[in-house]
Amino acid sequence: ARQIMKFSLLKELLSRLGFLVPPRLVHYVSGLLNYLSVGRWFHDRKLAIPVRCAGREALYDYLAESVVEPASYLEFGVFKGVTLRYWTKLLQHPETRFDGFDSFIGLPENWGYFCDKKLFDVQGQMPSYDDPRVRLHKGWFTETLPGYLTQFQPRPTLILHLDADLYSST
Repeated sequence: ARQIMKFSLLKELLSRLGFLVPPRLVHYVSGLLNYLSVGRWFHDRKLAIPVRCAGREALYDYLAESVVEPASYLEFGVFKGVTLRYWTKLLQHPETRFDGFDSFIGLPENWGYFCDKKLFDVQGQMPSYDDPRVRLHKGWFTETLPGYLTQFQPRPTLILHLDADLYSST
């Protein structure tokens, strides 16, 4: 009972002092806690983390090694198109298709209290690609995905990149 009381006091103190902490720091610390949570999840299930990559590009390079082409690459949350462009360099088969989905006007709702829904707003400007294998689908996923799926013909490998930021969108 004594430990529970101390923890309650700690939670009360943290919630009272929260106004002193900048929102960006709260976001950063929350991310650190997510990594701890993932590590705990793997440990509890007696799973090994298969690979550790220094960054996104290293992860994409690693994943691309196991892709059998032609592939279907679908990216949800394109923003300025950096990741989609990177994958077009990794996957070279002429029959590989790249489809990117984004509203290009930000998020459908605020992302917690620290990120306004306009954070990723590029005023509707879609990135341009010289690669004819790339198609962009402008609008909310709930509007663009159903029509897309009626004509979707997957290749032997399907790659889904879910980078929508919000749980509701994902």
